[in-house]
Amino acid sequence: MTASINNIDKKRIARNTIYLYIRTLLSLGVSFYTVRLLLKILGVDDYGIFNLVFGFVLMFMTLNNALTGMVHRFLCYEMGKANQHNVRLVFSISLLFFCIAAVFYVLLGETIGLWFVANKLAIPPARMTAALAAYQFAIITVVIKTIQVPYMSAITAFERMAFFAKITIVEVLGNLCSVLLLLVLNFDHLIAYSFFYTLTAGVIAGCYGIFCHRTFPECKLTKKFSKARMGVMGRYFSWSTMGALAHVFRTQGLNILINLFGNVGFNATWGLSSKLSSAVMSFVSSFQMALNPQIVKAYGAQNRTAFFDLTVSASRYSFLLLWIFALPLLLNVEFLLKLWLGDVLPPQLVWFVVFFILSNLIDAVCGPLWTAAQANERIGYYQVPISFLIILTFIVSLIVLLTGGAIEWVPVIVFLMNGVAWFYRILYLKYMYDLPLRLYFTHAILRIIGVLLLSGGTLFGLRRFFVGSLLGNWFFVTVCVLANMLFIFCIGLNCKEKLFCIQRIQGILKRDC
Repeated sequence: MTASINNIDKKRIARNTIYLYIRTLLSLGVSFYTVRLLLKILGVDDYGIFNLVFGFVLMFMTLNNALTGMVHRFLCYEMGKANQHNVRLVFSISLLFFCIAAVFYVLLGETIGLWFVANKLAIPPARMTAALAAYQFAIITVVIKTIQVPYMSAITAFERMAFFAKITIVEVLGNLCSVLLLLVLNFDHLIAYSFFYTLTAGVIAGCYGIFCHRTFPECKLTKKFSKARMGVMGRYFSWSTMGALAHVFRTQGLNILINLFGNVGFNATWGLSSKLSSAVMSFVSSFQMALNPQIVKAYGAQNRTAFFDLTVSASRYSFLLLWIFALPLLLNVEFLLKLWLGDVLPPQLVWFVVFFILSNLIDAVCGPLWTAAQANERIGYYQVPISFLIILTFIVSLIVLLTGGAIEWVPVIVFLMNGVAWFYRILYLKYMYDLPLRLYFTHAILRIIGVLLLSGGTLFGLRRFFVGSLLGNWFFVTVCVLANMLFIFCIGLNCKEKLFCIQRIQGILKRDC
């Protein structure tokens, strides 16, 4: 890959990251207010029921994670080889797979799933009718979100992040309007919000489909399907399904465990913790969404240097981007949660949030690693051990709860198993691609450790001098953000990256002057 091409790619990554960051900031502001208002309108129990029921149905979307990874990998791979015909073929096959998956979800949801919700979940009898109505809307939502995935994958593969950012903002505004309508409707709020949530999902899916058909010729369906191509994609999908199933055990499976060994109050805790950690993680997800297509395309173009450089750099950048927000949150978690939700918090919310954020830090570092791992279509050696480790999270949590352990152990177990999975991913990349371990540890791990110890230790020591009053807490949050960014600049970046940042800042100041 020539230098000029590299420059174009870097500019595209930067531009797409900016689009996604603007989208993230706006959507987070609206989403935080929406969640606070929704919790107030529904109450803790109904909010817990909504998260439990929709989370349970989303568990049926096991195949989606596998199919999404398959679509994104093959689209980016063929784009890296500059094969437009194969890109169109991959899209058409992918849409067929997702339609089959949607039919499967409906059959599963209206049989085994319906029986389980009505007979096994710990839902108050007085709210069972509303819960079952919400369940039906959840099934419709799953079908809609399933069919839209190939279109979303096409947009990210073609790196049209400006549209993706705009449509996401429309989605969060739609959800906000849904909550505001509850204030004037004289109807069961749980049922009404479930309906509005489904309606918003349908509108967004229609926008994705119309945009792709009008913008990308590759998204027009082909009448001829290649059996060989379907076979290759099918094998990749079958291995990916194992990882997707394991992920369900770690997310919705643990949510159900918490319901069986606790109550819907703890489901509200799980839902709010997931919402907050996803919000914080979205800053990194935006960056990775802009960068991941470049990693796979570099592999498709057989450019090993760019492939390794992107993977290692993205791993470090992902941690540093998340650490900017994670450290202030970890050091001020109770203050910020009460500022968001009010003085009365669901049970053990602070504890859950802390370990969710710690788990996110590991996921941030691992994100580019699992993108690189799945760039190769032979992913069996990756998926089997990783799936085992993820399912082991569920099994260990179940054993702990069955033996009388507290529910608070569940997020701790998730954090510990994430660490083990990180170690395996490094070993896998060394085995499969001959990842230069010295490059990874010197350019990523050592700088991450330096920032983690120095910024975390320093600000934790200063914390006791500020907290105690509203003004003191706000001042300390500001200090955390600014000091953390200084530590990241001094320790987390190398000389070329520091020079680049300084030059960009000088350029902005000159334009302003």
